[in-house]
Amino acid sequence: MKQAIENTPVLHDRVRFVTLSFDPARDTPAIMRQYAGSRVSDDGGGLRWYFLTTGSADDLMPLVEGFGQDIRSTIDRSNGKPRWELSHVLKVFLIDAAGFIREIYTSTFFHPRTVLNDIETLLMEGRATAGGSGR
Repeated sequence: MKQAIENTPVLHDRVRFVTLSFDPARDTPAIMRQYAGSRVSDDGGGLRWYFLTTGSADDLMPLVEGFGQDIRSTIDRSNGKPRWELSHVLKVFLIDAAGFIREIYTSTFFHPRTVLNDIETLLMEGRATAGGSGR
C-alpha cells in the first residue's frame, strides 16, 4: 500500500497515513518515533506518515469513542487496581479532506488495491466538486 502510493506522484501531497497509539502509558512520543523508524519520510517526497500518541488515557478516550474502539476494564491481579485494556482489532479508516470517515477496513477485509481504489475515487470526487462549483 505504502509503496503503491509512493509510486503514484499525484497522491504524494494528497494522502497521509496516521498511526495512533491507544496506549499512552507505554507509547511515549520517543517510543512512537522509534516505532516509526524509516517509515517517516523527511525528504518531502513519498508518503507522509505520522505516528501519534496522546498525553494520557483521559485525552485518548474521545478518540477511542469517536473511532468506535472497544474498551474493557480488567483487574490487575498484582495490585488489585483497575486497568484499561483496548481490543486489538486493527481498523484502518479512510478519512476524506473534510474530515469525514468514508470507509472502515478491518484486518480481515483489508485489501490494499481496494483501499487504493477508494482513495482514487475520493480524489475524483474532490476534483468533480471543485470543478462543478467553479473553484
